[in-house]
Amino acid sequence: MPPFFARSARTSAPLAPLAPARALAHPLWLGGLALLVLNDHVLKGSGALPGLVTGKLSDAAGMLVAPALAALVVRARGRHAVALCHLAVLVVFAAIKVSRPAADAVEALAGALGLRWRIWVDPSDLLVAVPALAASLCWLVPAMERPLALRRSARRLGELAGTTVGLLACMGTSRVPPVEPLGPPPVPPPPTQAHAQPGPALDVALLRGGVWQSGGPGTPTAYRFEADRYVYTADLQTPETGRFELVEASSTRLRLRLFERAQGHAPLPPIELALELAPDRRAFAVADNRGVGRVFQREPEPATVATDPSAATPTQP
Repeated sequence: MPPFFARSARTSAPLAPLAPARALAHPLWLGGLALLVLNDHVLKGSGALPGLVTGKLSDAAGMLVAPALAALVVRARGRHAVALCHLAVLVVFAAIKVSRPAADAVEALAGALGLRWRIWVDPSDLLVAVPALAASLCWLVPAMERPLALRRSARRLGELAGTTVGLLACMGTSRVPPVEPLGPPPVPPPPTQAHAQPGPALDVALLRGGVWQSGGPGTPTAYRFEADRYVYTADLQTPETGRFELVEASSTRLRLRLFERAQGHAPLPPIELALELAPDRRAFAVADNRGVGRVFQREPEPATVATDPSAATPTQP
């Protein structure tokens, strides 16, 4: 029986106050923190693992790390208070994974704090988040009862270090880095346009009719948009196909919803795709659960040779 339930069954013994900081020394919490840092700052966008895998790893690791940090921040001392911290983390996570308005509200709050977050609405993330939260309840909550065999000063220092690293890792998990300028510096506009206002919202039509590649010509990672359908190829995997629709457009960004997705015969859940376009509209940086900040450039159009009818070879008599 997991420790949480075994401890709850012994109702005759008094329950000691909990110290959430003690969970930060548990191997499960430390493993979740290490996975969160490694996944979000090394694996995401590297191509070592599919984006679907790195997205789910991030959710599972975050649900192991966040509840204990929340209990520590609010100074929860009782089991009911710690359980409520777990419930609050689950409610917020579920809301941003099933509701686009909730995700937008959290993004706006993060932006007010100086953080550029991009949250991807995907209800299937709950399939890994709920078991991770249950593991925290079963093994990290009982760890909050056990004293640490360390001197008080060393324990305080360890708690402070664990809290700081954990909060930074959680804050960095969904950040979107700024898009670097692509290609040579843009040519300054003519004097008549020097004080022009920002241009109108982008049209999704500029994506169609071409192949957008990541890494240069010949690479197998690419997007192709035609009508309301798309094809995404990554490495040597089976191409992903589906439909897309415009969710939001500004003068520099397009946000698309990809749905009816499939890889071979395997269906995939809908996701959203944010594209930051370069000034020349020949490249964009994409942020989705496959990776953050990957740059795709449109393949050069094949050169066409104009033919002059008068230059045709004369007919032999």
